Amino acid sequence: MIKTILVHLLPDRESDERVKSVLPLARALGAHVSGVYTIEPYAMPAVSVGRSASGTFLAEMRHMAERKASECERTFSQVCSAAGVAADWRAERGPAVEMLAQRMHYADLAVVGQSAPRSLEEAFIGYPPDHLAMLADGPVIIVPSGFAGPIKAERILLGWKPCREAGRAVRDALPLLARAKVTVLSVGATPTPHDSARELQQRLKRLGISAEVLDSPRHDDDAATVIEHIITDQKSDMLVMGAYSRSRWREILLGGVTQRMLSQTNIPVLMAR
Repeated sequence: MIKTILVHLLPDRESDERVKSVLPLARALGAHVSGVYTIEPYAMPAVSVGRSASGTFLAEMRHMAERKASECERTFSQVCSAAGVAADWRAERGPAVEMLAQRMHYADLAVVGQSAPRSLEEAFIGYPPDHLAMLADGPVIIVPSGFAGPIKAERILLGWKPCREAGRAVRDALPLLARAKVTVLSVGATPTPHDSARELQQRLKRLGISAEVLDSPRHDDDAATVIEHIITDQKSDMLVMGAYSRSRWREILLGGVTQRMLSQTNIPVLMAR
């Protein structure tokens, strides 16, 4: 059951669009929307000299952050109220992914924007909000950059392989799968990928969820390309898959299905780990 949806907020246009895109889904599920605005820690610029300069800079940054937060809260409240969706808002100071992971203890689903790491260090420590699936104790929908919404869950492609991450994604997505036309896509080097997909199909059937099964003989290394082709062919509006089944270091250095899907898909992706 999904009754509380956490939405990550930032002082930018994509944040506003992300809120608007999630409201139809919240209405359909009868869910409450919890907006979490994150304020990143900021460091003193190298040119600052002395206590006066440091104090002035910090005061200006605090004032700017508070003003932007207030503007975001006002817009968020107005949009949710106009849509008839119950909502609350809060600001959190600290690294975004850590703050969002903490707030996920009180939500059933998170919606965050796709973001690129600003440095190699950020990539390794999982700083961007779309790495929340690594830490969250619930499912995370990553909305691709430039997505115009709304977020739909009418034609869901379920990327399947018999592993813990994919199994968790299926369980977390059940409230959405129950409302959708579902396609199970088995892509991988497992000995019997088709049999595994059929077993999942039967499990979903016992839950009252009808699903079509597709499989591909291609190797794992080409899985992201296969998934993207099927998304286009099926006109899928959401992808459900497990996140980071390889180690985080290997994902970054060598690439992987998760990393590639986040960089190339144009539909929301629900991930769990």
